[in-house]
Amino acid sequence: MLGLRAAAQLFQNAKSSPARSQLLTTSSAHYLQMASKSTQGAKLRTPKGFNKLLAVNMGFGVDQHGQDATEAAVRAVKHAMESTALPGVLSMVPGGHDKVKIKCKIGVPDSATVDVEAVKKAFYYGHVDVKCVPGGLRTHSGIIYPQSGDPESKDDVEADTSGDETDPVDSGHKARDEMFAAVASIRVGY
Repeated sequence: MLGLRAAAQLFQNAKSSPARSQLLTTSSAHYLQMASKSTQGAKLRTPKGFNKLLAVNMGFGVDQHGQDATEAAVRAVKHAMESTALPGVLSMVPGGHDKVKIKCKIGVPDSATVDVEAVKKAFYYGHVDVKCVPGGLRTHSGIIYPQSGDPESKDDVEADTSGDETDPVDSGHKARDEMFAAVASIRVGY
């Protein structure tokens, strides 16, 4: 979804009548005018390599079974992209969808294992730059489910998981019921 400040800035900068009318067909004029007044004095921060920043969105993804950092990262990207609609704004990009730039930063456990090419395939358009950093969340699902990718356990499983919040989970010991959560930040521009 187009951020309110970015929409207001685009509205203020749209000098030509066709550009304004495109914005007005995709958004409500009243809200854009309100946003342009309430954000006066705000400074937009444009990512390196972008001429204009059009939108920023966040996504969240989880791999509950299988301990797959790539799966959690792809789900986070899809979540962010599914809640982002920029049809009128993207049509104003010089060169169209082919010239759109997307910077994606994902915080995920085991970030070094993420298949970046698989993550890039989750985007619908644009030149995509993906950066994975350590982050996200590792926690326990409470069930070992081998059919969904959890490693099988020959040991008895301790049913009391009340200490999970303080028990460390490190790469040297993979809990068999571990799940990964990822957070993605998507910046769209040209």
